[in-house]
Amino acid sequence: MPSRRVVLQAMGVGAIASASLGASAARAAARSGRTWSSKEAPWWLLSPLSEGSPLGRGWQVGHLSPVQEGATILTLAHRDGRIARVHICARQGRARGLAHTGLFDLVLMDGRQGDQPTEESLGRVLRQVARVMRRAELSVGEDALRQVVGLRSHPDRVRMYGAEALI
Repeated sequence: MPSRRVVLQAMGVGAIASASLGASAARAAARSGRTWSSKEAPWWLLSPLSEGSPLGRGWQVGHLSPVQEGATILTLAHRDGRIARVHICARQGRARGLAHTGLFDLVLMDGRQGDQPTEESLGRVLRQVARVMRRAELSVGEDALRQVVGLRSHPDRVRMYGAEALI
């Protein structure tokens, strides 16, 4: 019997969540071009991390937004005052961003075009966050999926909203 992770990967987060919420609601959202969103941030993605959790190398978890415009935004804070905004998007096809899981891409949104290297400490921290998220994927339930049904892939988000609007 395939594992829960294999099933989730095969079907995709959106398809599973749409089935949970009802096909008519999913079709209506797709026709309108809107994404479904929860008012709650999907903290289960980062469990056991929470706001203020240290990540090492001077970084800590700042804030996690509810799903909006196809992503949930994880803000990381460094002890020297720097902030990193990481858009957690649905993974579709090849991995995007600095880190990824089987279901999600972690895309650093810093206004650059990927033409400069990311600071090593931040890259390592994002890979650590992805490892935490991989474990969370294994225990995901229906209620949790409702929180991420509106996630879209990064390329889809750029097409829908424009790259400038996503920073």
